[in-house]
Amino acid sequence: MGRPVARTEVFVLDERSRPCPPGTTGEICVAGAGLANGYLADPAQTAKSFTDIETAPDGPRRIYRTGDLGHFSADGVLHYAGRADRQVKVRGHRIEPGEVEARIAALPGVGRCVVVPLMERGACVGLAAAYTPAAGAPVPADTVRDALAARLPEYLVPRALAAVDTFPLTRNGKLDTDALLELVTRRTGPDTPTAPGPRPDDASVTGQVAHAFAETLGTGGAVPHDASFFALGGDSLDGARLCVRIGARTGVPVPASVLIAGPTVRELAHWIEARAGDTEDPDRPAPGEPLPLLPAQNGFLYAQQLDPTDTSSHCELIWRASGDFVPRAFRAAVADVHRRHQALHARYVFDRRPVALLDGPPTPVPTIQLAPAADQEAGLLTIRRELARPLDIAAGENWRCAVAPLASGREWLLGLVLHHIAFDGGSVRPLADDLSAAYAARLRHRAPDTAPPPALAAVLAGARAQVNGAALAEQRAFWRAELTGVPPLTVPGPAAGDAPPGPTFRIPAADWAALEARAHGWGSTRFAVALAAYAEALAAVSGDRDLAIGAPLAKRYHPDTADAVGCLIDVVCFRMRPAGDGTADRVPALLAGVHAALAAQDVPFEEVVRLAADPARDRSRHPLFQTLFAVQSAPPQHLALDGCRTAFVGPRSDRALHELEVEVWPEDDGGAEVLLGHQPGTPARFVAEVAAVYRRLLRELAGGADPT
Repeated sequence: MGRPVARTEVFVLDERSRPCPPGTTGEICVAGAGLANGYLADPAQTAKSFTDIETAPDGPRRIYRTGDLGHFSADGVLHYAGRADRQVKVRGHRIEPGEVEARIAALPGVGRCVVVPLMERGACVGLAAAYTPAAGAPVPADTVRDALAARLPEYLVPRALAAVDTFPLTRNGKLDTDALLELVTRRTGPDTPTAPGPRPDDASVTGQVAHAFAETLGTGGAVPHDASFFALGGDSLDGARLCVRIGARTGVPVPASVLIAGPTVRELAHWIEARAGDTEDPDRPAPGEPLPLLPAQNGFLYAQQLDPTDTSSHCELIWRASGDFVPRAFRAAVADVHRRHQALHARYVFDRRPVALLDGPPTPVPTIQLAPAADQEAGLLTIRRELARPLDIAAGENWRCAVAPLASGREWLLGLVLHHIAFDGGSVRPLADDLSAAYAARLRHRAPDTAPPPALAAVLAGARAQVNGAALAEQRAFWRAELTGVPPLTVPGPAAGDAPPGPTFRIPAADWAALEARAHGWGSTRFAVALAAYAEALAAVSGDRDLAIGAPLAKRYHPDTADAVGCLIDVVCFRMRPAGDGTADRVPALLAGVHAALAAQDVPFEEVVRLAADPARDRSRHPLFQTLFAVQSAPPQHLALDGCRTAFVGPRSDRALHELEVEVWPEDDGGAEVLLGHQPGTPARFVAEVAAVYRRLLRELAGGADPT
């Protein structure tokens, strides 16, 4: 596209309105002397497309969001990459068709390519692609499909694929997508499965499990009964959905450990059938009685009792809203959400044991409106200072809200802080969805009419039902043998002049998808591959060849826990024995250890510590691991506030609870951002070296050949 003309500025921004580095795709936004004030008589569209961004040191700058995607090259030339509104979702995965087009067009013998969505009953079920030959005879569709399957996950490989001489156009010279779909379908034939799918009337356990597989994977075709769910294209998040679906269909909750140990239809059906006679139902306290907490919650309560002023267990969420924000409606919506979710207004105390109490009317949740701030940076300082005050969980003050207007008059910062005892990363989506629905209702002076969430007693009982009790003795023996004697991580002493913020880097969408394809080729998940690569990076920089990495895992495999607001997590400690040679060659061998630890995750982490921690250890360090690794399951949740455009501001990188932490956040465009945080005693140079090696190893894994 070239360079901006005089008196015009062009920005390429990510989903958080930050400038993208050269080579990274984002939304093309324009500013300058010719910028309009907005859309005539259309305030909603104006709020959506016209907004202010921070361009320090120049201050706020009003821009227009074009909806086009592109990137700047290193020489400052702008390159067009399609429309943002072309993005589609397949089986919950956000897809940019332009990325697939670029992959196909880059293959030898292929000229141009067009990818369009395949729709069934209003939903995108896959992709269709047409391509022209570069010269000579066209490349066979099977050759193109095999090349894509070697580097991309199954949901990115077009279901219909055909070579064409030209692309059909409309009278106006634009692509005729209907004619293109008809042409591709005619050349590829009907998309019929090689074997019949699960029968709708099959009520057997095997049939019900097969149905759950097909629903989760988004295929109506046959599901091989002896193929791994992960080799079929499922990821960690899909695994949680699968367990919930199987539990709802069969009435038998399926723990994550069971799915990891036996990820096929046949193995899961056999496990469920063997448990058919187990009618044990977890005891549920009567209404008003104390609710015993989960093991992870116990730890948060102990920490709060030891130091009521400690804020390390706070979870912070901040959004920026542009447009016609109404504070009154937001305060009312917060109060609605507070009343709906018992986890948010319960009192967390010791009553002979750690419990949650619902013994009175909820303590009102404070929503503080702060004074206007000059710009976003000043507003963040003010709002974070307000959110940093301790929460009194014994009194039911488990969260707090603050709103700060910016001087522009059209932008606000909306901040929430929630105590981890009542909240986790999996709670963000249901909380944001409820807050959005309640805000829309209160704008119209109505109470929200959304269905009530499960009661806290049901959520806690559902969490306890996610345990494979028959395997606990075997799992305890595993942890005792696996973690006894694990050495602490070697971290150099702090150096003078170290800067506290940790480094970040971005994984492009194509590489993030390629990592998933590589994981599926190994019958594993992207989480496991990314974790193993991180272990290799740590080993290469620290020199350790035997180390432990902790990872928080969501415990949302039961119908009552899937969409609950609450603390439904635990930690798994992975003992890794990487090569440390600066390559990813040993990553496949490390995956077996990752899978073994995941299959033993039913033993609570607090019990694992008692089983394996060295009594003579250094009490100033974590008893088992000094570094934490986390992959978030979805991009940061956006609030859908009527009349406003919102964007998630982003997590803080200066709140590390461990000596070194790595957090991977998927992004809306299909890529991911990697954030590294560390405590003051960990040298920033050490962290930067780990980040550099980790980034290189991920690129190596994403760009390699077909896994063998």
